[in-house]
Amino acid sequence: MKTTTKAHKQALQKLIMIGKEQGYLTYAEINDILPEDLLTQEQVEPIVTILEELDIAVSDTVPDADTLVVESGAKAQSTSAEAAIAALAALDSEFGRTTDPVRMYMREMGVVDLLEQSDEVRIAKEIEAGVFEIMQAITLYPAITDFFFKAHTRLEEGKCKMTDVIIGYQGDAEDFAKKKAAFDAGEFDDDEEYEEMEEMEYTGPDEAQVYGRFETVLKCSGAYQKTNEKHGFRNKKTISARQQLSKGLSDLRLAPKLVSTMMEVICDRVAMMKKQEKAIQKACLYAGMEREQFFKLFTDNETNFDWLKGAKLDKKVAEKLKISKDEIYYAQKNLLGYEDEMQLTVPELK
Repeated sequence: MKTTTKAHKQALQKLIMIGKEQGYLTYAEINDILPEDLLTQEQVEPIVTILEELDIAVSDTVPDADTLVVESGAKAQSTSAEAAIAALAALDSEFGRTTDPVRMYMREMGVVDLLEQSDEVRIAKEIEAGVFEIMQAITLYPAITDFFFKAHTRLEEGKCKMTDVIIGYQGDAEDFAKKKAAFDAGEFDDDEEYEEMEEMEYTGPDEAQVYGRFETVLKCSGAYQKTNEKHGFRNKKTISARQQLSKGLSDLRLAPKLVSTMMEVICDRVAMMKKQEKAIQKACLYAGMEREQFFKLFTDNETNFDWLKGAKLDKKVAEKLKISKDEIYYAQKNLLGYEDEMQLTVPELK
């Protein structure tokens, strides 16, 4: 008889708790605790490996007290200084490679304390909020949305999988944590809904719903483009349309690789922008301008070529700035080019 996912997790949790308490486990205890479908050689070997990584000795017989003291002492010396490195290395080696629920769950059990149900929901909320803030920030860059639409086109052409583009919606993790907490508390009579939630978490969202949300984003994009062509990207109407597009995209949980590519583009543009700003700052400070005065004059005037007109400058400073006039002009011209390319002002890019 096939054991449910919930039963698997409960058995593994019990195994770890007993092992932590005793400092060891025998193979007989493992056989007694684990359900039959987890007792194959392929399943038991990784379980034993991870138990040993958690400083739980596994043997055929109960080890004597002296052996336990020696082994625990040696492990304490070897693992205390390298615990963080070992945990990260273990996670790195598993990321993107293992889909074995036993190994994934055991690994997680070893690096975090057991959570109360309320903690699971709270953490899920915090993760969702953080992801949403990041998405709102990066999707305000109109040029970045091109990456999403290119990925969408590849999906329609069958050149990639759904989970290469989107892995869910905002709120999925929180809803799942609430349902899981309710199930673990015994509020459901059977395992069917729990199993369905497990499937949803690992296989991604419903494709029909995804395409419906894609259509909403496409409409927002069309509205933004029309407004931008008519009024320009600095207009309030265009900014409002851009925010609507950002919201539509932010409601989707895009695939990590896609988000990472978007972030790389943004970071590259921001770095180029800062390079030009530093060149202007360096020229002004070299001329003798006070740092505070520079920031007061230059902030929000990054692409205003007349930003120094009317400024109360020391005569020596003004004379030296004439030498760097062309350097400052071309740096500002580059900043203006970045604004046109990204369809955002320099303050917005920051």
